[in-house]
Amino acid sequence: MTAKAQALYQELWKRAASGQNVELQLNDEAEVARVRFKLYNATKAARKGQGDPALQQAVADCQLLHTATTITISRLDKDPLLLKLAAQAGVRLEELGAPAPQTSEAMELEESQKKLLSTFAEVGRTAPPTKYFTRD
Repeated sequence: MTAKAQALYQELWKRAASGQNVELQLNDEAEVARVRFKLYNATKAARKGQGDPALQQAVADCQLLHTATTITISRLDKDPLLLKLAAQAGVRLEELGAPAPQTSEAMELEESQKKLLSTFAEVGRTAPPTKYFTRD
């Protein structure tokens, strides 16, 4: 694949990530298979976490769908089937993947752990020995 062709395929992924549905009309199933392979091949490094961060995000946020003569690249959060399933389950897609809010007890425990770790790090010592474990 030439550099220009690879850049074109990568640009299609980025456009889909920006919110535009990219729909490619092709002649037959064989051409769909070739283009689909090239679209995935152009993003191989991004799927491994290497290269352009915008392309990595585009690959993570988008999906590739195909029929006999059409390839569509669209954002996952705009997928009609996904939206329908979320509505039936009563789930808001915006909330998925976000970290759960911490309770006050969990926040206090985390703060206490940080304080203990910093205390031992400042003094340069390890945990005190116990009758079950001592360092020689």
